[in-house]
Parts: sequence; structure tokens; C-alpha cells
Amino acid sequence: MMLWIYRWIFNPVLVWLLRSPLHWVASGRHLLITYTGRRTGRRITIPVWYRTSGSELSVTVGQPSRKQWWRNLMTESPVELQLRGRRVRAMARAVQEGDKVHVLVRLAEAPTPD
Repeated sequence: MMLWIYRWIFNPVLVWLLRSPLHWVASGRHLLITYTGRRTGRRITIPVWYRTSGSELSVTVGQPSRKQWWRNLMTESPVELQLRGRRVRAMARAVQEGDKVHVLVRLAEAPTPD
């Protein structure tokens, strides 16, 4: 499937869903991550798949050579998550292992309701 379908159709629907009261439909595996662009300084929000690993969350970046967002997190950086219907501050860092990239997210606080 072409990436533009995700970027312009699937992602906006998923962002809306994860911010809505119906978030429970997708929030078991998806979250929104908001980070600051390294060149523009703009805040950017994208949906990602995640899994829990102890006290951290792990996001596997699919096709990392074709995506740029994770490069903003090469050094530990503050991010904001929309996690299971709650807004959460966290610290995130991208870890590159060969041709694979994982973003490790450490929660900075307990989730707060919107």
C-alpha cells in the first residue's frame, strides 16, 4: 500500500478517533505522539502502534528508511502522548539497531484525564 494513503486518509481518521470518546476502539494498540520538529520547531502529532515493556512504552518504526519523524527523537526529548484517552507527558528516545528503529518512551507523570 502506498504511504500517501496512510498519511492523508488513515492517519487523520485515527487521530480523530484517538482524541474522541470512542478512543477505546483503537487505543489498545495505538497512541498519538506529539513531538517538536528539529528543523521547524513546530509541534507534530502522529498516530503510532505501541506495546508496553515494563515501565516503558516501545514504538517500532516500520520502514524507518522511508520515514523521518523518529529522527527528531535521536536524543532524549520531551513528548506528549494521547494514551488510552488521557494526555500524558513523557520522554522519548529513538534507538537504531541495524536496520530497525524503536522509540522508547518513559512516562514522566501519571495520565491525566482530558
